[in-house]
Amino acid sequence: EVPTEGAHFRALLSISIRRKAQIRATTQIAMHFHTWLATRFILPEITIPRCSELDPEQAAAVVRRDWDLGVLPIGDMIALLEAHGAIVFGLPQDCREMDAFSFWCDGYPYIFLNTQKSTERTRFDVAHELGHLVLHTQEHAGDKDRESEAMQFAAAFLMPRESVLAHAAGIHSIRQVIQAKHIWRISATALTRRLHDLSLVSSATYKDWSIRQSRLGYRTREPEPTFPDLSQLLQSVIGFLRQDNISLADVADELAIPRTDLTDFVAGLTPPLTLASEHGR
Repeated sequence: EVPTEGAHFRALLSISIRRKAQIRATTQIAMHFHTWLATRFILPEITIPRCSELDPEQAAAVVRRDWDLGVLPIGDMIALLEAHGAIVFGLPQDCREMDAFSFWCDGYPYIFLNTQKSTERTRFDVAHELGHLVLHTQEHAGDKDRESEAMQFAAAFLMPRESVLAHAAGIHSIRQVIQAKHIWRISATALTRRLHDLSLVSSATYKDWSIRQSRLGYRTREPEPTFPDLSQLLQSVIGFLRQDNISLADVADELAIPRTDLTDFVAGLTPPLTLASEHGR
């Protein structure tokens, strides 16, 4: 079962304990699907380090070192985490008030994402949840300080200090921020914050740019959006199943779960598909 107190929830608005319980119950269906996958496919080994004794910057550097990433920009965040054993699913339609949440359960690291957000923000959410998995124990789930640490981890993991210093030290305008954000495929607001945290722009400049970006709608509508990150694991699974003439509808029926629920868990993480289009279903 999804841990009662151990999930790191991040909601768009405050949600009740009862609503969290409903979301845990819904996402338990996805865990059931993962168990089914694990009995039929050889899934990637779990190689996500635990670094609770380190600060966020140090922990991000350790993960990058362990995964041989150096300080290079990361291509597909979802595929990267899957390659190291994370189980990533989308949140169902009726759970979209959540930003994302993550937890360890029976030795498996799970991440659930709101895939209706921009790619830039989804990438940051993935890195944020990785921060929780790396840094935090279940006893500290929901702690504001832990949320701040996960944010710091995400920024450092996506935008390593050395990389930002090499590519973004000469940024003097919001337009240059938008041009530079494509290097790391992150949001303009996230890069602006990282520049301030690394003392590359002053507090006054950071405040001015943040206000102007908010007025321009950059917090809800990303300028010059990037292409989406996708689940390589789920695409491969669906492809292999199709070779055996098995649809997701068939899988849902075998697991005795609603077909639409299973579709929701993969929607936004794979190229557009519907259960109805699979083998005439």
